[in-house]
Amino acid sequence: MNQPSLRLHYRVLLAAELPRDEGHGRVCNKRPFRFITTANEKFRFEYLWQDNEAFKKPTKMSAPEYIEHLMAWIQANVDNEAHFPSRIGVPFPKSFASLIRNMFKRLYRVYAHIYCHHYPIVIELGLEPHLNTSFKHYVLFIDEHGLASGSKDFWGPLGDLVESMLRSD
Repeated sequence: MNQPSLRLHYRVLLAAELPRDEGHGRVCNKRPFRFITTANEKFRFEYLWQDNEAFKKPTKMSAPEYIEHLMAWIQANVDNEAHFPSRIGVPFPKSFASLIRNMFKRLYRVYAHIYCHHYPIVIELGLEPHLNTSFKHYVLFIDEHGLASGSKDFWGPLGDLVESMLRSD
């Protein structure tokens, strides 16, 4: 067996491990999840959803609505055998790479929203290491598979954080 991949696998398992004395549902137990906006926000984003089915044109909505539509859209695509075949020997469609890039681009917006609008709450709840680890795995996966290629400014407001993550380790 390849020792480096075993070490990487072990590090991923450690990163996913629940910290000691930590119960599931900490966010819910401490404070209900909510979206915070202030008049003097550093980052202002407009959330436009388009799925070419229910929303044929970009439609403005709140961040929670955008995230809800995103998660439902991803689940519907993953469950669709034409997009994600589960049987051996069935080829993936030619549009698969484009679909995956679009999914990851849209998922990035959720991370950006959390970092730009909810980071103080993440710190207050002691969840910063979990968020940073999750985001770093996400960034490394995108980098490894070239999912941000062709996009002029894929990382937007988190560009500096991403660059520091890619330089470390």
